[in-house]
Amino acid sequence: MVTEMAAIVPLKKMIAICQYGGEFETNEDGSMSYIGGEAYAVDLDENMQLSGFKQEIAETIDSTVDGMLIKYFLPANKKNLITVSKDKDFNRMVSYYKESDQLEVFIMKEAAPAKFPKKKQPARRSQKRPAETEVAVVQPVVDLGPTSIVPLNEIIDIETTNEIAPISDPISINPFPTSVIDNEQHIAAKQWENLITGVGQRFHSLAEFREALRNWVGNLIKEKVKDSPKIKPKDIANDLKREYGIELNYSQARRAKEYAREQLLGSYKDAYSELPYFCEKIMETNPGSLAIFNTKEDSSFHRLFVSFHASISGFIHGCRPLIFLNSTPLNSRYQGMLLSATAADADDGAFPVAFAVVDEETDDNWRWFLCELKLAVSVVGQITFVADFQKGLRESLPEIFGAECYHAYCLGYLAEKLNKDLTSHFSHDARRLMVEDLYAAAHAPKLEGFEKCTEDIKAISLEAYNWIIRSEPEHWANAFFGGLRYNHMTSNFGHLFYAWVSEANELPITQMIDELRGKMMQLIYTRRVESSQWITRLTPSMEEKLKNEIFKAHSVQVLRSHGSKFEVRFGEMIDIVDIENWDCSCKGWLVTGLPCCHAIAVLESYGRSPYDHCSRYFHVDTYQMAYAESIHPIPNVERLMDIELDDGSIVVTPPPTIRTPGRTKIRKVPVGQVGPADFLKRQLQCGKCKGLGHNKRSCKITNSAQLLEEDRVLGNDDLES
Repeated sequence: MVTEMAAIVPLKKMIAICQYGGEFETNEDGSMSYIGGEAYAVDLDENMQLSGFKQEIAETIDSTVDGMLIKYFLPANKKNLITVSKDKDFNRMVSYYKESDQLEVFIMKEAAPAKFPKKKQPARRSQKRPAETEVAVVQPVVDLGPTSIVPLNEIIDIETTNEIAPISDPISINPFPTSVIDNEQHIAAKQWENLITGVGQRFHSLAEFREALRNWVGNLIKEKVKDSPKIKPKDIANDLKREYGIELNYSQARRAKEYAREQLLGSYKDAYSELPYFCEKIMETNPGSLAIFNTKEDSSFHRLFVSFHASISGFIHGCRPLIFLNSTPLNSRYQGMLLSATAADADDGAFPVAFAVVDEETDDNWRWFLCELKLAVSVVGQITFVADFQKGLRESLPEIFGAECYHAYCLGYLAEKLNKDLTSHFSHDARRLMVEDLYAAAHAPKLEGFEKCTEDIKAISLEAYNWIIRSEPEHWANAFFGGLRYNHMTSNFGHLFYAWVSEANELPITQMIDELRGKMMQLIYTRRVESSQWITRLTPSMEEKLKNEIFKAHSVQVLRSHGSKFEVRFGEMIDIVDIENWDCSCKGWLVTGLPCCHAIAVLESYGRSPYDHCSRYFHVDTYQMAYAESIHPIPNVERLMDIELDDGSIVVTPPPTIRTPGRTKIRKVPVGQVGPADFLKRQLQCGKCKGLGHNKRSCKITNSAQLLEEDRVLGNDDLES
């Protein structure tokens, strides 16, 4: 569990230098400079919040807080602007500059919506047509002659022959003119004010009107995509209809969004061709990092592996030898999968180690990923992996990492497979009880506890019991598992990459990788700053767990047994503590890495501190070592056409798989992150046969029986007649 600590505004006086009215320029190294405008000074005090800060700024610059945006740079980083949208952001900004006497912020205004008439009445021209055709701008239809009134969404697709053409047909004009991306005060209307001015404007030809209209609608969509990169096509269509009376279907809106995004972010195809240069820049700006890509025989993209030096160093020096393996589908034009390796820091927070983008999830790609991961963390000895038991991992892990590695099956995947493999029909409650008993069996530290839980399952279903016995409990049950996973039974640490990818997976590949790099860079910096304020010996979450055990230790009775071993009694329970070998018969000390209440009672009876007997992986100084190194920004990747390539350089092309029409279905919560019965709640259950995945209306067994009964009745009727 990651504990977020709100930064405290410093007590000393601080001045905010507020830049207003200028614009940003991008330098050759990718950093940004603020040009022009005015600078104002605003005092910060210890009790100030974001609303008060905005009000102070508004009074200083003689403006209002409506639509006000506040942005700033992280220390020593002039390439990424951070937006302050709530009090927590404001407090964090101030904490970053607590050692300085001043901080610099940039004041901007949100773009104002473009104004355009919304009249719904169609206008018709006179029956007498002039020698040169004129087209009148109206909403939401356009009159093309005495017998034709065409909706705007069709006029956008009309060629000069007056035939309806799909929006994806080649067009000689560019419907998305270049705009200044960084100028927050720029309003969309400025781009088309000389193209379409309103009702009554006339054009000399259909082609002229069509060109102006496409540029105008294109800019509308481009502005929406710029302001809300994750806006959905249906929302674009709804906004255009509500605000301007323009009707676009889903396919038109989706293609227009993709084209606008390419104009803003660059081409998906170009991004693949930039990969060789991009990988070089990763290793150049972050020495010690790994950035490796593979292509197929036809030079199409196959896979890309990335592990930053800060992640490698942080894992080796500040994390437990415990890695969680996960995969996440990419909702991009060329689909693909993201494979990830995540560790656990000293505060049980997810720590990113490495990731890869592959064309598809295969045994070969998993094996390749593990080979590259081995190169990155080769100095670490015995590693425990928590992952699915399929995907080719069962064979690849011991082969690549040797006998010293342990493979713990993710309990979430195990429970789901049990539920799917059961052929008998069970009620929802019966399945829930079996899954809960499976989790209890996995957590049981002793053999007798494991056997009791499995016997409870056997009482419900012999089939389920036999399945569990054959499922290799030595890979998932605490009573048999030989590695150390610190009580982490599922691969839920993959949620970190899952959340990041959900925000960036529609970007071109190089921009998606750089977005992940930015997320990792900010995570490392934020946790480094927060941990610098910790004053305890253990991290916050481990401190709390230890204190709970210390409280329970007050009720434990200690009896001397032999040598370093002690008999302890807690209620009716009797356990043996081996103080020198850091072991207790309850297995709590071994499983968690923290002394259990029995061990603490013995330690305190001899004047020893429980803190001296906690795993070093839970100490604050270990946590700080994990976040000691920084991930550095990567300069803007130039288009490949602007780079002089040496002879023989690889030109990477996109993979052959392209996303099929429609929406990619992605599970919102990965299996490894659900609880013992969470996935059962999402399944439909038949009220007749008690089977899962259908209801009684669609039940084949019930319906078949009903048909047989009807046939029997009809047969009897025939006999009687």
